[in-house]
Amino acid sequence: MTRSKLDRVRLDGLEVDCIVGLYPNERAKQQPLQLTVDLYFDSRPAGSGAGLSASVDYARLCGEIRFLLESSRFVLLEEAAEALARYTLAEPTADAPRAQIQEVVITVKKPRALGGIAVPSLRVYRHQQDVACEVETQNFGRVDVIYEANRCGIYRLRLAPGSVIAPHAHQQMEEHELIMGSGLTLQNEPVVAGTARSWPKGFTHTYANVSDVEQTILCVDRPRFIAADEVANTKPLDSLAEIDVKQYYASLP
Repeated sequence: MTRSKLDRVRLDGLEVDCIVGLYPNERAKQQPLQLTVDLYFDSRPAGSGAGLSASVDYARLCGEIRFLLESSRFVLLEEAAEALARYTLAEPTADAPRAQIQEVVITVKKPRALGGIAVPSLRVYRHQQDVACEVETQNFGRVDVIYEANRCGIYRLRLAPGSVIAPHAHQQMEEHELIMGSGLTLQNEPVVAGTARSWPKGFTHTYANVSDVEQTILCVDRPRFIAADEVANTKPLDSLAEIDVKQYYASLP
């Protein structure tokens, strides 16, 4: 199916403050990116009454884009756009069903980069067949490797029903995690979809899927995932009261 025959949902005017840039001042201070995201898919099932799971929940997607941009550290606009394109084209998960996006066009503007002289922007076009997501098998289920560069990696941790990510901590990586479904416990307590936490180095944490549906955690590691840095820990679990939590699904019913 060509783009002219596909339906489109557009997210226009999304602005996110994040770290993106090559120069030292851009690496130390957030600046706004302005995005337009065009999602191409077949909307006929949703139009025939199949519900939101057959379309795109743009409130959720906006939150996930904000989380990815705020948590990652990109040098080039090309990196940010590529990461977002790969994420939006990834297959839907059972805990957050939606239509499969077949094509995406992402326009990213950097309005403050040139001090008002001009506004640089980048537009990328990607098809689903352009991106092949590497999949790693783990004891708890699987990991989708959405995007990796030296400075950061984006992953989907997909926990099978009844599975557990054992207590562990990191000493090198800065890890940021967004809960996508409603069937997980964190530190043995239920957690709400759309909540995100940034783990301090050395903080022991554990997840369990207590539902009968695969549950997903969207994860950003800085730098990219280091297997040797995921250290199992048997000490008592650290308290979540120490960790700030941010809600990215503000409009979720």
